[in-house]
Amino acid sequence: MSQLPSSSPIVTADPNLLPDEKDEAVPVPLSKICSTCDGLFSIPRRYKLISWESIYDFHTLAALIVSAQDCEVCALVNAQISPEHIALERDDEKFHNKPIQCFQSSTFFHFWEIILCLADGKTGIAFLSLIYIPDQNPLHHWEFSTNTWSPINIELAEMWIQHCVKNHTECAGPHVLDAYPSRLLSIGNTSTSPIHLSEDVAKGTPYATLSHIWGARHFISLTRSNLDDFKENIPFLSLPKTFQDAVVVARQYGFKYIWIDSLCIVQGPDHDDWCSESGRMGGVYGGGGLNIAASGADHGGDGLFFDRDVNLVRFCVVLADGRCLDDIEIQTEKDDEKKRENHEEEPGGIRTSDSKDAVHRRRLYYCIDGRLYNRAFHQLPIFNRAWVFQERYLATRTLHFGNFQLFYECKTNTCFETLPLGLPFDFLIEGESRESIQRYDPEKKWSDIVKSYTKGQLTKGSDKLVAISGVARVFAETYPRGRYLFGLWEDNLSQDLLWSVETTKSTRPLPLRAPTWSWASVNGIIHMSYSDLRTTSVKILEITAPADHYGHEPEGTIKLSCERLLPVAELYISDRECDSFFEYYGLVIPSIPQRDAWEMRCSFDNHDEDSIPIVPETFYLMDVVQRGENAGTGLILENLRGRKGWFKRIGRYLTGVDEFEAFREARGGEGEGGEDVCECAEESGEGKEEEEKGGKEEVKNGNRRRFVINLI
Repeated sequence: MSQLPSSSPIVTADPNLLPDEKDEAVPVPLSKICSTCDGLFSIPRRYKLISWESIYDFHTLAALIVSAQDCEVCALVNAQISPEHIALERDDEKFHNKPIQCFQSSTFFHFWEIILCLADGKTGIAFLSLIYIPDQNPLHHWEFSTNTWSPINIELAEMWIQHCVKNHTECAGPHVLDAYPSRLLSIGNTSTSPIHLSEDVAKGTPYATLSHIWGARHFISLTRSNLDDFKENIPFLSLPKTFQDAVVVARQYGFKYIWIDSLCIVQGPDHDDWCSESGRMGGVYGGGGLNIAASGADHGGDGLFFDRDVNLVRFCVVLADGRCLDDIEIQTEKDDEKKRENHEEEPGGIRTSDSKDAVHRRRLYYCIDGRLYNRAFHQLPIFNRAWVFQERYLATRTLHFGNFQLFYECKTNTCFETLPLGLPFDFLIEGESRESIQRYDPEKKWSDIVKSYTKGQLTKGSDKLVAISGVARVFAETYPRGRYLFGLWEDNLSQDLLWSVETTKSTRPLPLRAPTWSWASVNGIIHMSYSDLRTTSVKILEITAPADHYGHEPEGTIKLSCERLLPVAELYISDRECDSFFEYYGLVIPSIPQRDAWEMRCSFDNHDEDSIPIVPETFYLMDVVQRGENAGTGLILENLRGRKGWFKRIGRYLTGVDEFEAFREARGGEGEGGEDVCECAEESGEGKEEEEKGGKEEVKNGNRRRFVINLI
């Protein structure tokens, strides 16, 4: 399990920073705002996902800059506006000196969003999220500094860590992977303590870890030639700034050891140490007491600590209308008095009167940067690195040092300086935090893991499976689904084969680092199907895979049988629009001659222009599953010339209602000149007896022919 030091040097933290559930309600001071912002928050909301009808004319950009000097909400908006938007408003007549347009989104009572656009109503320039303030709230004590590593932030991070240790049972449980580091950096507990590499640390000793971007700059690393020197001493000033800052943070929170990849794994042409240690990295990060993430740094010279604009971090406290336009009830003073007598008055309500007889409530809300989560988890440099997904997912606790604020993740919560108690559930955009992934069922969970992981980049493509192997090992222990096969699961293999890749960015580099039926063989964002698949027509007959199928061996074969294998005589790109994963293609399929060509949605794994021939004489469509009531999906395969029955995957297709019935009647299986391209078998539901006859696998007393193929 992850270990923390028995004591921490922080003893001055304010115990009121993170409240106990028994804390009494406290008054929340209102932020200073202008009349324009007050008018915006006075508009009742709509019960719609997004209302693309402008609800309000805001300031012009010029007026906003002036108002931001006194109005806290305007300052928050102004901090989000980019120089490009300022130049666009200044130079383009359709935007110049025209008011910013405001739109509504996310109409939950406790959480809603305002989108601010230029005059065209399409160019979004800022986002505000309003979060309902309950009675009990201590956040008005909070202050924000102009640097991410300040005394108040040191205290806040200490509170997050200690609150997790004392209250989060899930974070305290033993880690699935029991792999203690082979080496650790001994850093002591004072600023003058010597640093050296240790290979004999007692198992169970608390240590911290570091997640960072290597970058293009050369920096000190462990090699065979300096291994003995590192065991004696590593001068603090010889470390890059990010490593120095990580040592400072680890010492601050009581850790005497830290694990840093380039200083604890031997680098260079000798890959033996790397192959040994890379398989342990899941356990290394999972067993650490705290993962320190250099999330805002582009390279080792940037460090962890940044100056920042506090307007992007702070929150405003505002009064906003609690009504919704689709459900407004006009209450008289008498009706309101009756509700109060029956204890029906909603908490946090502040009554204001629009007229003598009508009453509605304005409630307290936090107003914050609406792209807080996106700015942290999607825009910071470190999240472009694929390795970081595993480090972040497996670490029990991660303290992120962003370039605009400090934030924290554990298995139970996600906290920011802006929202130190955690994010509201509805605030988790795209469901990509480790905390939100854990709420889903196993199929969707693995789908989200793969999608999030494949958004990252790898310096070495050969690390594609290695860099997620720790997550896969944990998943295999937690949700047993048969063997792990190059990113897919044996018990769900026929469905897992139906992954698709974002078409405009996909490539399949050579040499192959995984079988073509594995998503790990391509570069691009992967989407795995899991929700609308009903019945499968594929039977897995045999799987040939290496003992180490977590990343170091690239070859594996699946032998399967299918009901339909349809040759494609011609293929061309259609001009119909589709989505980022599929495009429309025209396909000439001789086995179903009802039409000259069938227009279908296809996703090709390798989207280089030269990789899709106009006359794909060796292309075949293999059906896999029924999708919904009257639709299907399957794989696009290419027959390997000269190898009967051997295919590689080149894409995936979808059939709609029009094609579905025609596909069900077709069989196919013939290649050029009418010769069979694979072995065939026939079966019936009465049991079967197999024999070889004429080079084909046949089944006596059967009346359904199936095609037996090998996928590489």
